[in-house]
Amino acid sequence: MNEEQKQKYKQKYDMAKQNGVKFWPDIIYKDLLVSFALFILLIGLATFIGVAIEPKADPSDSTYVPRPEWYFLFLFEFLKFIPGKIEWMGTFVLPVIGILVLFALPFLDRNPLRHWKNRLTGISIMGAVVLGMVGLTIRSVITTPKNEEGLAANTPTEKMLMGGELYGIYCVECHGPDGEGGVIAGVEGLEGVELKPISSRDEMYTRSDQTLGAIIEYGQQDLGMPPYGLAYGGELKKSELEAVVFFMRYTWDDRAELPADAA
Repeated sequence: MNEEQKQKYKQKYDMAKQNGVKFWPDIIYKDLLVSFALFILLIGLATFIGVAIEPKADPSDSTYVPRPEWYFLFLFEFLKFIPGKIEWMGTFVLPVIGILVLFALPFLDRNPLRHWKNRLTGISIMGAVVLGMVGLTIRSVITTPKNEEGLAANTPTEKMLMGGELYGIYCVECHGPDGEGGVIAGVEGLEGVELKPISSRDEMYTRSDQTLGAIIEYGQQDLGMPPYGLAYGGELKKSELEAVVFFMRYTWDDRAELPADAA
């Protein structure tokens, strides 16, 4: 910056100082208005739209496709192009270099002109970076496989329906439609085996939900019952196992009171 440019900037600064507004209370007042408006906006979004809630995390669910938040998708997609052995380059080295460049930028760029037409190089570089980030984000969204749709239950009514449906698919053949047990017929490997009722008071009164869930999840190999938990070779997720237990409890346990909205 030469002496002439310094004088021009000094004149502009003096004029702005004479004709400008005070930081307090004028600028602070404007900041407060904007901050309050943003606060109301956030409260409104949280109240009327909310956050998309996914099912409770299930470590045994191998069909779930994990993804980071949308503002990290570009980095997530970028790492796909870096082999695993040098992944540390993309997760540590390149971000650190980018941060250091930003810190050094005021020392590297000494151009006194601030109009965008006089700063095409910087704008072009930043524009290319932003376009790259947007492109990688879009590519990540497009190429992300959808999670397999399974049964979902968010209310007691849905849980009862789901549990009853799953019981009918996986349990009724051996235990009967009402959990009455009896002699098994038509099930390979268990033909003629007699099962005691699982809907009796003895069963419902002495077994907790956790115990019932564990029996269904792990199975009872000595009695010919295979495991139904996804983590142990079965087909049922944690939420589905819980729904079956919920159905059993509120169908056969005369002590359990069904929630009003599930009646």
